[in-house]
Amino acid sequence: MNFKRLITTSFTNQIKNMKFKKTISFKPFDINNRIIYDKEPTIVFKDQKSCLLKDTISTSLEDGSKELKIKMGRFTPGFDSNNHYISSDIIEININNYSNKIDLYLNGKNPTFLRRKGELPTKVKNWEQLLGEQLEIRKSVTLEDGDIISFLGLNGTTSSIQFTIEEDKEMEMVDNDNSNTKSIPPPPITSTSASTSTTSTSTTSTSLIDRNKIQLKKHFEDPNSKNVGLSALVYFSNKPESFPDVVLYYDDKTVAVLDKYPKAKHHYLIIPRVEINTLDELTPSFIPILEHMYNVADAIINEIISKDNNNNNNLKKSDFKLGFHAIPSMKRLHLHIISNDYNTKYLKNNKHWNSFTTEFYVPFDKILNELKSNGQVKIDQVKYNSILSQIKKCPICKEENKNLENLKDHYTKCLEKFKSK
Repeated sequence: MNFKRLITTSFTNQIKNMKFKKTISFKPFDINNRIIYDKEPTIVFKDQKSCLLKDTISTSLEDGSKELKIKMGRFTPGFDSNNHYISSDIIEININNYSNKIDLYLNGKNPTFLRRKGELPTKVKNWEQLLGEQLEIRKSVTLEDGDIISFLGLNGTTSSIQFTIEEDKEMEMVDNDNSNTKSIPPPPITSTSASTSTTSTSTTSTSLIDRNKIQLKKHFEDPNSKNVGLSALVYFSNKPESFPDVVLYYDDKTVAVLDKYPKAKHHYLIIPRVEINTLDELTPSFIPILEHMYNVADAIINEIISKDNNNNNNLKKSDFKLGFHAIPSMKRLHLHIISNDYNTKYLKNNKHWNSFTTEFYVPFDKILNELKSNGQVKIDQVKYNSILSQIKKCPICKEENKNLENLKDHYTKCLEKFKSK
């Protein structure tokens, strides 16, 4: 096999600092007869050598490390191209430079199975026992040396590949010769309280955002004069430079804007500059973007606190909440930054109140953790829509109050007592 044909783009510049020291390859495998075909292996990844398959994406993570995403399927050299039950990108391999892990995700609906090395049974009653664990769509599994991936075809026929993961001895020698290379810092650790706080991120995260580019602005006195609609966030994302009165910050990944109808003194939105509209559309490939959105939000909060506290307002990070609406009301998924005072003229009804003071407002870290653990985010539409019509409650003492203005006054007093403790 001519490996030069596998190299579609040179990724040398993007991956030259990777410390990942493994070579990943695979060969066709006859799982029924336990035979590895005597063929030259297809190299999926070899550190520093750029032996990458088509559709490979190189991503810089916020901790300074790299992640490679490699899509594989029926037309990948070494796969059974005659098995039409295998899609062109049925699996995706993610290599994370920091964690030194190789994660495999199933993209297609075709039944796909994982059999760990050394677990092949000598006698089986059916193909389920032979093929091993059936993989779930979008849920990650850690790929290990000797793992066998099998794809079920027509009439119980299978095609399989076996992975080999080896330490790259050549790279170990290179690494030893460069032992003074600066190590990669750990990724930022995020934690958010579901009640009233956003907790800390390591200083590494916010230092990656140029706070000099953040332009804080006052909310509109007359938002109706601004011609924006349900697609406004898409416009802001596509051409942020065209909306200087709305945009606080933008870079190649995100745009931060004023909320047109703020439900608190401070209310801003972080919009990803990629096409995604709902939480259940998230896949693991969005994790770096979500983490960057958090870093931008954290930098903006730091800037707000710095400016406000110069006026003796004594704002703290615990006065802000970062989260998503379970069911977004506008096109393009967006992260809310909102202070916890909830007392503006635009907070007018049950839906407004419940969308920020109940579990309809999903904390950022809950979404990120679920995506990392399960490979997807599940949203119960019936459950969350019913929450919006519930009787309004004070989020601190849980007292019900049908009159919104009275509830806002009650909550303001309750919040003052809570902060004074």
